[in-house]
Amino acid sequence: MQKRNHRNKHTFSLVYTISSLATGLLFFLAIACLFAVVYRLSDWDQFDDRSVKGSLRSVIGHQGRMVAKTDRDWRIGEGLIDERGQPWKVEEIDDETVYVGQDDAVLCSESDPVVSRSFLPTRLAPSADGADGNVVVMAEAQAERTAQHFVDAIRERGMNVTLRSGKQNLTKRALYRHSVDGTTAMIILREGTDHWLDGNAESRIEFSVERGQPRHPSNFAFALRWANHLPVEVRPIITVSKPCLRQHLHPRMVDVTIPKGLQPKELEKLADGLMEALDPDSLTKWNRSFIMSRRIGDIRRPGP
Repeated sequence: MQKRNHRNKHTFSLVYTISSLATGLLFFLAIACLFAVVYRLSDWDQFDDRSVKGSLRSVIGHQGRMVAKTDRDWRIGEGLIDERGQPWKVEEIDDETVYVGQDDAVLCSESDPVVSRSFLPTRLAPSADGADGNVVVMAEAQAERTAQHFVDAIRERGMNVTLRSGKQNLTKRALYRHSVDGTTAMIILREGTDHWLDGNAESRIEFSVERGQPRHPSNFAFALRWANHLPVEVRPIITVSKPCLRQHLHPRMVDVTIPKGLQPKELEKLADGLMEALDPDSLTKWNRSFIMSRRIGDIRRPGP
């Protein structure tokens, strides 16, 4: 009888252990599946496809003035700054025309707060080989050749630069990884065909800045400073659009769409303007003294 009871207890313990392990395994699998679903639904590894589609629409200002033509999608309240520095705000949209009105509010009134204490932490770090800094250019696959010309022009001017191409490098996860690495600027490069035509029907580069995110003032100030350092023939149109939860990752990030067939000399001018925009002397007095006193070392690290 005692042997039978001992055998039953042993069997019960074994069954209990096996069932506990099975339950734990099922629980672990359930948690893993839940994380997998959340991961798939998140946008951290989704490609932000901003490819332009559709026919060109006229952008009309006050008194019927032709500001531009573009195949870009617009939302009321978004803004643009034309190649002459005039700010416009989208007031009405129909199938063929985008109506805009002059609005100085499009020009962000805040100074460049790249090291503001109220911002998510970031780091502006020089490259290890003694060059001026480290720029990351991320390009769509079809823009890789143009991006290479642009990168070569930046290198010739003494800046350490990294080129990453392909959709996998345009996900939020990839952008965050590079922002943590302490880059001085992040340029998202795309190529379009007649994406923007100015009032004289000339193709224009587009700088796109996301509004409504905490780093809009610094991103906008960087884009505007870059544009102002360019000669008028290559000066871009700056669009201020809805946030896509990306440019908040770095205070020196801007999306650049270049007309297909842009000449190498124009890309060199674009690189010259970038170097000027990244020059600490072009920053505000307070930011310049702060950065120089820290020697552009580890200021702060970014968060997502």
